[in-house]
Amino acid sequence: MHLMPLGAPESELAAFLLGNETPAAGAGERDAITLPEIEAVRSRRARAVLAGEARLEHEFRIVLNQRLFWVRESVEIRASGPDSWELEGRVTDITASRDTRGTRDREVQQILGSADCMLWRACVFRKGEGIDPNWVTFIPSSNLYRKIFGQDPPEHPKEFWNPRIAPDLAEMNARCSEALLGGEAEYKQEFRILKDGRVLWMHEHVSVVAEGPREWSLTGIIMDVTAIHEANEERRRKSEAQIREILARADCMIWQARVSSLDEEGMALRWDLYLPESELYRRLFNAAPGGTPILDWESLGVPEYEQMRAYARSALRAGEPGYEQEFQVPRGQNPPIWLQEHVTIKPVGPRQWDLIGFITDVSARKAAEEARHKSETQLEHILTTANCLIWMALVREDGAGDYTWEVFAPRSVLYKKLFGEEPVYTSNGRLILNWWKLRVPELPEMEALYKEAFRKGLPGYEHEFRAFVGPRTHWLREQVSIKPLEAGLFELVGVITDVSDRREAETALAAEKERLAVTLRAMAEGVITTDPKGCILFINPVAASLAQCDAANAVGRAMSDVCSLRDAKNGALVGISRDPSALFERVANLPPQTQLVTRSGTRRAVEGCCAPIHAADGRIIGTVFVFRDVTERERMELELVHASRLESVGILAGGIAHDFNNILTAIMGNISMAKLEAAPDTDMFRCLGEAERATMRARDLTLQLLTFAKGGEPVRSSVNLTSVVREVSEFSLHGSLVRSVFDLPGDLWRADADEGQIGRVVQNLVINAAQAMPDGGTVRISARNEAVGVPGRQALGPGDYVHICIADTGVGIKPDVLPRIFDPYFSTKETGSGLGLAASYSIVRKHGGLINVESEYGRGTTFHIWLPALRESGPAKEPDRPGRVRLAGARVLFLDDEASIRQMAAVLLRRLGHDVVTAADGREAVEQFRAAKAEGKPFSLVVMDLTVPGGMGGLEALGHLRAIDPGVRAVVSSGYSIDPVLSNHLEHGFCGVITKPYDVERFSRVIAEALGQR
Repeated sequence: MHLMPLGAPESELAAFLLGNETPAAGAGERDAITLPEIEAVRSRRARAVLAGEARLEHEFRIVLNQRLFWVRESVEIRASGPDSWELEGRVTDITASRDTRGTRDREVQQILGSADCMLWRACVFRKGEGIDPNWVTFIPSSNLYRKIFGQDPPEHPKEFWNPRIAPDLAEMNARCSEALLGGEAEYKQEFRILKDGRVLWMHEHVSVVAEGPREWSLTGIIMDVTAIHEANEERRRKSEAQIREILARADCMIWQARVSSLDEEGMALRWDLYLPESELYRRLFNAAPGGTPILDWESLGVPEYEQMRAYARSALRAGEPGYEQEFQVPRGQNPPIWLQEHVTIKPVGPRQWDLIGFITDVSARKAAEEARHKSETQLEHILTTANCLIWMALVREDGAGDYTWEVFAPRSVLYKKLFGEEPVYTSNGRLILNWWKLRVPELPEMEALYKEAFRKGLPGYEHEFRAFVGPRTHWLREQVSIKPLEAGLFELVGVITDVSDRREAETALAAEKERLAVTLRAMAEGVITTDPKGCILFINPVAASLAQCDAANAVGRAMSDVCSLRDAKNGALVGISRDPSALFERVANLPPQTQLVTRSGTRRAVEGCCAPIHAADGRIIGTVFVFRDVTERERMELELVHASRLESVGILAGGIAHDFNNILTAIMGNISMAKLEAAPDTDMFRCLGEAERATMRARDLTLQLLTFAKGGEPVRSSVNLTSVVREVSEFSLHGSLVRSVFDLPGDLWRADADEGQIGRVVQNLVINAAQAMPDGGTVRISARNEAVGVPGRQALGPGDYVHICIADTGVGIKPDVLPRIFDPYFSTKETGSGLGLAASYSIVRKHGGLINVESEYGRGTTFHIWLPALRESGPAKEPDRPGRVRLAGARVLFLDDEASIRQMAAVLLRRLGHDVVTAADGREAVEQFRAAKAEGKPFSLVVMDLTVPGGMGGLEALGHLRAIDPGVRAVVSSGYSIDPVLSNHLEHGFCGVITKPYDVERFSRVIAEALGQR
């Protein structure tokens, strides 16, 4: 498409637009004119030509020397060829018709002539990425313009402000650019004007209309706010003067700072500090703040200095609204000055904050002025920020029983906490306390409460109710005073406080009390609390059980009426029991061997302590007594003492019994052989019989001694205790004035015991019972099956036991003697050996059982025995006997370290028809056994002494013999052994056992059984 260039003949419009300069022919009239809409104009022309239109008429603007003109262009379009056109246009200035400036100026001038403000309008264009600084501006005349510039504005002003008049021009232009480029519809700003050495403050409000993507229309109004600024500045100066005066007198300090972060992490901070003078600053730093004030706490040696810096950094990084802290300033020998600092934080830009700090001396607040100031600030603080809600109401009765409330209430933290906002008042200043919003369940009771107070003429009322705010329940306490004003009109003043913490504390305290009560009830120790006079306030179940009283009935009674504490030795009252308050300045432990004695006389060994209960003021308001029952523990300790004593005696007794039995064996054997040679009716036979009986009594004594030895384990079997107890008891009481009464059930379990040893225990106890009743009486003997669980008695493990009781009605045992009755060689009888009860104790213990005693002096004694049971009943099974084997004459190897015993045994064995070889120790016996087997004359039986001092004993020798001949038959013989071989001889490879001392009959029977000849 080709458009023919048009000429521009001379005209008034051309002269007016082009400044009397007609453009050269062919240059194009538009090229010399600033045309903001040039592209749009060209586009409209092109579309009209291509569309085949014959005429185009449109309006557009022309800018010349910063003046804006509106023109209308009418264009005639004619085609001059297949691809060319002729255009004839006429441009008319229509600025006067479009711009009603004259009329508007007159109207605006009437307004601005009396108002201290200034209007302006501008057309602004975009230039590149910014704003074209050449604005097309229109400014009507105004008093403010003349006040600033001293004249009316020119018709076409080229320059509005300049830096000489407006020092904030750069910031103003930046704000305008930000608003235009940011698409804002308006913007506001304040700036300074310098006029005759005076600073005038202007407030500008600009409306922005986007005329296109690169053009804006701006309309602004500027008002002089100098008076407001000066008034504010005057108030500020007065306020600062007042603050300086207050700070000069008050013992506090205020500071303000602009803080900037120098790094992303906020670790390096720059502080620009403003610090007015204050008495506190001078007192701390001994000077007034300098030109560049700082708070140099480090120079004062403040120990919390690093923590203070870290605290400030942390608060700024976390975006907290403020912080507070306390720190101290050392003062040498004098007490330090403690300061409290409250800091508020306000963000003002990226990594930039304004901080205001308030520092007070909290170590001394004695001045009257400061106290008054504090009181005033506290009162103001209470009215505005206290955690309570104060309200006043006028309540009017309408005569029909209904009431109208007019409520007034100041701001409060509690109101905002409950309702989530500040109080909302109606137009007449009334407030509605919308308890329905908080779902208060007590609303009906609250309404009934105030109506009842009105009806009865009460001066006030108080109550507590609940309010639900989110998931939390708030407990509120309301105290209301009522003042009648006239008939049917009342003035009410109410104070509502949040008692949720108290309620929660009460609930927690109740729960804690319940936990404490449960703990005290579940404790294994007894607990008793008393008042200062000794009356019981609390007693837990354990203490009530030990005192054998009812806990509910014991409360309120004196402790001495319920139980007492006495010395076990002399029965005297323990000091705590006599006068508890005398010992309660500190914790007092019970003395050793203290017994708790009940009203019925029952005594229990206890240990514990007594401590005072102090009130908040230090007064003693009661006592707490904690004790535990140690009766069983003391009994167990006594058992351990007995065991220790028996062990010591046993070591000695074992050695004595071993040697003594060897001697008795030789004596008894020789006496038995002598009797075989003497005629029965001769004096010799009778003398030998007496000697044999004396030897038997000596043997019984060694049997008592052997009971204490470490070895000597019982030879256990299944024992029918019913027959053993009955036979031994009746035999022991034969010929005495004491009768026996038995309570032995038919289903009594069999005992896992040594029948002979248990028989001796029963015999000792029955004989002791008979001796305790010299004038006759009754011994009651009973037995029961008893299963002990876990935990059982302290000295018994869990398992099955037979419990035997042997009780007499004799003189009893004195309390001071009772702990020693199981001691070896202790006896209260002139002819007693002191070994009977000690042996009984040792036998029962070695069976894994328990024996103890209960006695009340003057009323009788009861012995209790627990023996391991096999949970089976009925007669004992007959042990299997080895088959009978007839031997013409056996070869016997006899081992013993005593020559007299070897000689006696050799004679006995030969008289029994056997061939005998003797040996003094195990090595000799092994060599003889090996040689006999090699010669083809093996021994049929080996009789071996278990213990050979300084040589090989029988057990070790048997191992060598079995290596030579696995079928060797051996009998073990001993008067004492530290190993349980005698009681378990079959497990160790022996086929028989014979204990020293023994006579010819016993010796012959054991040899015959071992050889299988019985």
